[in-house]
Amino acid sequence: MTTGFRTVTQIHNREPLLRRMVCEVRYQDGQLYLDRCGRILKQLIAHAPEWILSTAPTPQGTSAFNLAAGTQLGLSMTSTSLSLDKTASDEIISPEEIAIFHDQIDSVMGPVLDELEVSVFARVGYREQHYFAFDSKEESEKWLRELGLATVAPEFYQVFDAQPEALGVALIIQGNECRYRIVINGTERAAQVPVGEGMLAVRASAVPKGQRQAVLSALKKQSQRQINSAFSVVLDIDAFLVDPPEVDLRGFVQQYSQENIKQFGNAIARSSPKKRK
Repeated sequence: MTTGFRTVTQIHNREPLLRRMVCEVRYQDGQLYLDRCGRILKQLIAHAPEWILSTAPTPQGTSAFNLAAGTQLGLSMTSTSLSLDKTASDEIISPEEIAIFHDQIDSVMGPVLDELEVSVFARVGYREQHYFAFDSKEESEKWLRELGLATVAPEFYQVFDAQPEALGVALIIQGNECRYRIVINGTERAAQVPVGEGMLAVRASAVPKGQRQAVLSALKKQSQRQINSAFSVVLDIDAFLVDPPEVDLRGFVQQYSQENIKQFGNAIARSSPKKRK
């Protein structure tokens, strides 16, 4: 079993597990996509045969998938993106996969942008999703509340004669060098049950009470799972530049792939309710 990427940084005594990476460049002058899409794909496959077309090219866009690295390239007249997404499986991203992703910023995205002769950038962003695993929804929501990000006056709940059941936060902040879009909320993972040649997704909260333990057990049964919990908190951090005159794309991605989760952890440590008391 592949060892997943694990950080030294812990956030409120929980380890963030990296499961998704996305680099996206949006531009205003990508009209050459309509003329050069075929040549871009031909050169991509000739250079690295492990790339295959995910969809047939259209005027709206196309994508290619790397069988070896698990990365996906998307391109259109308005944007080009590279992603590594393991949120549909039980795996987490390894250090080796991070290094390959960084290499493909240069070897794949760079030539695409050069071929399209892009010079007017609208947005350049790097996005990560980290998961924090829990055994129950109550445990995940308690941890999320203790971060101190989602605070609501008790009087608000009293008006509805209610208690908070699910909390989440979404905000955009302006840093010295770039902007950040930060979203954090609890989620429940479905058990993947084989049905003939397909798979049936079953969530523990969606079945009768007597069946919930069976579904939770199924989530932990397979020995190859790296994330064997049914519940988690998902942290999504998108660092981005708006209308940059130029950008060192690989340098930008490498910088924020190291800093995003660390900065979030430092911010939580400095602003947690316990610190404020």
